[in-house]
Amino acid sequence: MENSGGRGRARGRGVARGRGRGAGRGDGAGRGVGRGRAAAAAAAPAAAPAPAAAPAPAAAPAPAPAAAPPAQAAPQAAAPAPQRAPVQQQAPPAQAAAPTPAAAASVGGVTAQMQQASLSAPTGSSDIDVRGYEQLAESLVPTYFQSQKRSGTGRAVEHVYANAFPVHLGQQLQTAVFYQYHVNCVPERGPKVVRAMVMRCEGIQQAFGGRFAFDGGQAYSLTRLPEDSMDFQVIDEKQDNETITITMRKVAENPFGSPILLQLFNILLRSFMKNSNLTAIGRNYYDKAQIRRPTGPAVRDALEVFPGYETSIRSCDAGVLLIVDNIHKIVRTDTAATMMGRCLKEARGQEQAVEAMRATLIGETILTRHNNKMYKIVDIVFDKTANSTFEGRRKVSRNEYEDFTTSFKDYFEKYYDESIPNDQLNLPLLEVESKEKVPQFRREAAAEAGGARPTVLLPPALATMTGLTDQQRANFQFMKAVSEQTAMTPQQRAVTTTNFVKSIHEYPVANGKRDRFQDFQVRFQPDLVQVKAARMLERHKMYMFKKARTSDGKQIPDHLPMADNSPDFSRRIKDCHVWRAEKLEKWFLLHTQKNAKAAETFYVGTKQILTGLGIPFTEPLILRTQGDRPDHFVATINDGLKRGQPKFVVIMLPNNAATRYCTIKRFLLLRDPPIGSQCILANKYGPGSKNTMGIITKVCLQINAKLAGALWAPEPMDMFQGYMTVGLDVWHKKSSQNSVGALVSTLTHLQDRFYSESFRMNYQGQETITGMHVPLTNALRAFCKGHKRMPANIIFYRDGVGKGQLSHIRNLEVEQVYNAVKELTTPEPTEQTFGAQQHVGVMYIVVQKRIMTRFYRRSQTGYDNVPYGLVVDSDITDPEMYEFYLCNQTARVGTVCPTRYIIVYDTTQLRNPRTNILAKGTPPDLVQRWTYMLTHTYYNWPGCITVPAPCLYAHKLAYYQGEVLGPDNPQVNYIGAATPERRAFNQTLYYL
Repeated sequence: MENSGGRGRARGRGVARGRGRGAGRGDGAGRGVGRGRAAAAAAAPAAAPAPAAAPAPAAAPAPAPAAAPPAQAAPQAAAPAPQRAPVQQQAPPAQAAAPTPAAAASVGGVTAQMQQASLSAPTGSSDIDVRGYEQLAESLVPTYFQSQKRSGTGRAVEHVYANAFPVHLGQQLQTAVFYQYHVNCVPERGPKVVRAMVMRCEGIQQAFGGRFAFDGGQAYSLTRLPEDSMDFQVIDEKQDNETITITMRKVAENPFGSPILLQLFNILLRSFMKNSNLTAIGRNYYDKAQIRRPTGPAVRDALEVFPGYETSIRSCDAGVLLIVDNIHKIVRTDTAATMMGRCLKEARGQEQAVEAMRATLIGETILTRHNNKMYKIVDIVFDKTANSTFEGRRKVSRNEYEDFTTSFKDYFEKYYDESIPNDQLNLPLLEVESKEKVPQFRREAAAEAGGARPTVLLPPALATMTGLTDQQRANFQFMKAVSEQTAMTPQQRAVTTTNFVKSIHEYPVANGKRDRFQDFQVRFQPDLVQVKAARMLERHKMYMFKKARTSDGKQIPDHLPMADNSPDFSRRIKDCHVWRAEKLEKWFLLHTQKNAKAAETFYVGTKQILTGLGIPFTEPLILRTQGDRPDHFVATINDGLKRGQPKFVVIMLPNNAATRYCTIKRFLLLRDPPIGSQCILANKYGPGSKNTMGIITKVCLQINAKLAGALWAPEPMDMFQGYMTVGLDVWHKKSSQNSVGALVSTLTHLQDRFYSESFRMNYQGQETITGMHVPLTNALRAFCKGHKRMPANIIFYRDGVGKGQLSHIRNLEVEQVYNAVKELTTPEPTEQTFGAQQHVGVMYIVVQKRIMTRFYRRSQTGYDNVPYGLVVDSDITDPEMYEFYLCNQTARVGTVCPTRYIIVYDTTQLRNPRTNILAKGTPPDLVQRWTYMLTHTYYNWPGCITVPAPCLYAHKLAYYQGEVLGPDNPQVNYIGAATPERRAFNQTLYYL
């Protein structure tokens, strides 16, 4: 609920691979080439005569490898690193003296500057060192891939390593030519069947000398075939010994350095994992022999954890590297049939049971253990069961087919040896779609049938659920037991990944198999790559006000220091006043009759905390409801509205039921004018509750933020005067509802005022933002209203973008930005525009959290987590991208996961306030420091978070709009923008 604050959201994100943003209910609560994923083999049809409504089996896993002595490494040449232009280093910034009460005049000056920056046009002071800035800024050009992306301020950090391993290439390989052949099969077969035929064909093996790789569609080799197009014959023993003609046609000759080289290496790596003791589930490989089962009374053998590896061979600044990360697949022991039985048991009628099944299962990901395939549930077919029959066709001879009819139960028993319990035979079937790459001929067949992707029918008894439920995530003891099996320390990650790299060459030797990497003169060095350019950014100063004032009544800024081992300043908050207090007046306190004692405890504590934080308030109107149903709360609020329009409502709920919470929120937010609210749980303030005053402190801080107040403020950076920062994110529902986008922009130089607006997307699952024009226009109007001009530059932080979408996002979304800017600029200013604007620079930064890269710091006892504030912009970065990694978190358990920032577009022009020189581009060091500063301004957590605050605000708003208000609500599109009252309401963090 809301009174839980933001602690769980900001802490412990390095424990597991999840997103870690805590999208729970409540207010508080590369490119394909060289990335190792585009080379995955396409899904194959079943070897048995499969119907149109049955998934295909997978090959059985290979036997476990035996122990083997380390292979002797042949002399190799290191892969050449790309040549980079030198970057001029900047001197570290000078330390600024903290304000003290003794220096009244100086304190008054700093206070006035920061307040002015917060309330009107951007002004302020900064201690940024600009030596060498003009020369560096002039070298930056507004292109997609920046040629110079590094800058050198900050303290150097030694002994930093990444989970990357050098790839050494032989000297002959660097002058060789890679021949690429297209493989065609007649009669047509699936990619997996074709791959098996090609790999066992003696003629193909002899023609290439065994030195080739095949991914199901393309073959790569250092050996050129005698002819550009050659046919090979192979017998299909599973189809009545039918003769299959395999045609190999040369399509390209790729020199050393071609992106195809990295794709080839990734194909070989996936082939090695397939032939070892690893099992393919989805895109990655897992070791099913090392399955872990969390224990404890909270878990009760409810799930299994499959450890595995995520790999990618890519080109980096330090050369060609192999990135290896430990991952885990969580598979529950219950099936979809178990979930259906639970819905039938708890429902009060058939209609309610059907709705519960759809809400519980549609959109979930399942695993079929008989073929280790992942599927997504798209629908439930209630008119068919496992006893239902279907028609299929199987081949009985070379040119003869016969039709057959069988039931789903008999089919899976005959071909997969999977029996379905009798009590689950009458459950409805699941309509699922594969989460893997779909072959072209299956996509064409699905398109002809009118579907986007081919789907199959599956008995729910064979569908094992994956992931965790909301109830499991809310159980602290349950999540603790899971984290004990999934959280790995840096030392454990370093050891396991190093052993994996060693096995690439040791396993084939120990099992009498061919080392295919040796055929291509490729060898992996089992030593972690050292990051020599790691730097520690200077900790940005955050301020609140001291409770004492100067003799003339001025407030004194108080610096909030952060501990060395934890990026938070929560201990100092209770001793300070908030940065900008908004008066809490005309407010309701609503509770049930049963929770009257808890409400009194909350009210007494609230008065004490508000006074301590310097937030003025008036007495509330206390309302009591006789029941706890949603309509009881709504009726009681209506009775209170007859006495006057409130500015804020605090609702004490008996529990965290979703229906009651959403009903109250919709009633308060979808009225005109909207009313801000704060929901709290009664059990946090009853007898025996712990840390009651701490919880009340968090609630009071949230209330001030929801009233457009500012809790703390960063020290201003003069270089960024006139900048506006925008966070963007998209919410997706697992069901068929439309996606929701959200935009949150800053309105002041201190980044302490915000404008927020959500908008509905056109399709379900749509990732590219298409409706940003109107919200961005409204945000620019709010900025111009306070500054009387357009922003000089706009920095966008775009969350939720995958590796292969960078160019698409850049082309489509940046255009919407310039359209919004153009709409507000005219030669002469009017009531709706703000005059001519010579230049509005745009920097578009993609934020990625679910990445493979990890950083460790080596000590005398092994590998530890790196300190927070660490930035890496070379060695491990892509030489063709303008990017950097930022580690601004700590983890008590597990390993910290850095955040990756990719600048895909930059046309900013930065004016040096001291020299008045206008230069193209914002220097990388300033972008890194600005990004690091923004991670301190999230008002739900007093410290650093994983992403910039506007980015997480946008995520919260998109989730709030989609889950609480509903994406299909007609008022979702521009809530708060139709009237002046709603536009003013959008300048509050009502969704926090």
